Amino acid sequence: METERRLRDNEGLLAANGMDVPGEIRKLRDELGRIEAQHRRSDEAFERMLQSLADLADARRDLYKALQLLVAAAEKENSRSPEIKRAREVLSDLSREMPLN
Repeated sequence: METERRLRDNEGLLAANGMDVPGEIRKLRDELGRIEAQHRRSDEAFERMLQSLADLADARRDLYKALQLLVAAAEKENSRSPEIKRAREVLSDLSREMPLN
């Protein structure tokens, strides 16, 4: 670490002015360890969030496909129903939000 090198290069001068160079280096290393641990936790949380978003997208796709089947089955029974027409409109709206696959 660059700061540690500079402290060591100037250790004599800094110690002559009352600085505990080894103590300061320990503090810097401890702080770096805390920062690295926080970074790892942040990365892990980000990965969990991405996985949750992927799971949500999968669930939405599955729901959309199930609704398609349900509407198709209902349409076979009564294709002139206003509810079926409205369900088709809803599916059309939802299809614009679905991924291409």
